[in-house]
Amino acid sequence: MDAVSILVTARNERGDYISQLKAKDFQVFEDGEERPIVSFREDTVPVNVVLLIDASYSMTAVLPNVLDGAVAVARRLRKGDRYSAVLFAHKPVKIQDWTEDPALLKDVLLNVKVLGHTALYDSMEYAIRNLLESVEGKKALIIWSDGVDNSSAHSLAQVMELAADHGVTVYPIIRTIPDAQHYREMAKYSRDRFKKTSKHFLSYLDTQNEFVDLVARNGGRFISSESYQDMKTTYDSLVEELKSQYAISYVPQPCHRTEKAFKELTVKLRNRQGQVLSRVGYFEGPSY
Repeated sequence: MDAVSILVTARNERGDYISQLKAKDFQVFEDGEERPIVSFREDTVPVNVVLLIDASYSMTAVLPNVLDGAVAVARRLRKGDRYSAVLFAHKPVKIQDWTEDPALLKDVLLNVKVLGHTALYDSMEYAIRNLLESVEGKKALIIWSDGVDNSSAHSLAQVMELAADHGVTVYPIIRTIPDAQHYREMAKYSRDRFKKTSKHFLSYLDTQNEFVDLVARNGGRFISSESYQDMKTTYDSLVEELKSQYAISYVPQPCHRTEKAFKELTVKLRNRQGQVLSRVGYFEGPSY
């Protein structure tokens, strides 16, 4: 039976990364049953990051800040880490193949212009299938977009499932409106208050809520920004999270079903205080 591999981050009460932990310091539960850990390492493999950049018309006003952000993330990676870059509007285009050189990206992005409609989910699928599926080590997909998709054949749920199947952690940095979290909560719990609101606006909020939920299941982090300005602390924290993780493999429960099923995962610290961040589950069975 193949082992299941997950990446986890352990933080103390102050939010600081807890280093020098061992396998015996962790407990892994699948569907509530503790499972044996068979492989464990701390931050010993390189990070492979795809920078996925939305250059559709709706990003016109913030695109220069987005491009600066992608360069900033590339510069923060360590020696041995690799990144590639994909630009998308109605379709994805690989603009930078795998490299360790952060200086290359700035030149590549000099002449980027906004294009047409937005195929965000198809572009996520492209990045996973064509760039991340075959690499070894830690894998992350960082996305700059407003999260609005009007051209994809795939759904967000499908591509997030694909990411989980291939061990890809997703970090969407989504352009939002002022008080977006407040409106997202209203869309979830007080929908009657949106009776006179545009259906497009409600759909926009629903999509962001779906992103928040599915990214949490994947073990990533949903990040929001109104203009992508003053993001230094955010980028520092994001890259630190990529660097500061434990890789755990465990023996899953025997598979009793042939149909696709979601297996819930919980990772805890054993006999010490702190919080463990990881994806909350995976789908058994073949991906779509």
